[in-house]
Amino acid sequence: MITPTPINLDRERSIVYDFASFRAIQTATGHSVLADGFPFSKLGDTAVFVACLHAGLLRDDPSLSMEAVSQFVDGLSFAEVGSIMEAMSVAVMASHSPPRKDEPTDPKAPTP
Repeated sequence: MITPTPINLDRERSIVYDFASFRAIQTATGHSVLADGFPFSKLGDTAVFVACLHAGLLRDDPSLSMEAVSQFVDGLSFAEVGSIMEAMSVAVMASHSPPRKDEPTDPKAPTP
């Protein structure tokens, strides 16, 4: 299970990058995360930034629109955008890491 990364936007939300979010990124940007890696170098493109942030927030709120995410970041300072990018980076790393030892496990998951 991927550990969610907390982030404050309009309220506290969680970023998770999983296969569903990778599909959302590919649909929105044409960039395949599985083939090419997370598009960190393209986050300076505001459309890519919003698409990647939106994709990471979908597990927390599946009804969230890309327009709503765009409105969350409109008017933020560069420092605040930098903090969001840092949270996105932490979330990407969490998607590649095994669960923490102190993380609760899913009781329905099969025993290895």
